[in-house]
Amino acid sequence: MTDAVAWARQKFETVAFLKFLGARLDHLEADHCRLCLPLREELMQAYGYMHGGVIAALADSAVAFAIYAATSPNCQLLTVDMNIHYLSVVRDLALADARILRRGNTLAVGEVKISDGGGNQCALAMVTYILRAAKGTAAKRGAER
Repeated sequence: MTDAVAWARQKFETVAFLKFLGARLDHLEADHCRLCLPLREELMQAYGYMHGGVIAALADSAVAFAIYAATSPNCQLLTVDMNIHYLSVVRDLALADARILRRGNTLAVGEVKISDGGGNQCALAMVTYILRAAKGTAAKRGAER
């Protein structure tokens, strides 16, 4: 396990929003992250399915951690663009499988496939992040792709 992956795993444990959602880190390596989120009542929309905003938040976070696992702790990430297509409802468990398509000096683009517990694809998202140095540091973004 690289230092960046170990750091990203530690960072995951500190994100209060992900704890609130109940998200679990299923797999993590440089440029690849899989998160899972069991459905519970607080995450449902009016018809009993997982809320689209929850699915979007899970997709956004999966891309962030795929990037974190390939960068240094001095690199801050901010979402600058996100597009999501909802293909089917999530009735039980959401799995967000994110892969980074391009990571440059300032931007990284990731694709996320969200499926349910039965393996049915429920959503597809593209997320773009800006990579910037934390105040007073130089960001080390890892190997360019």
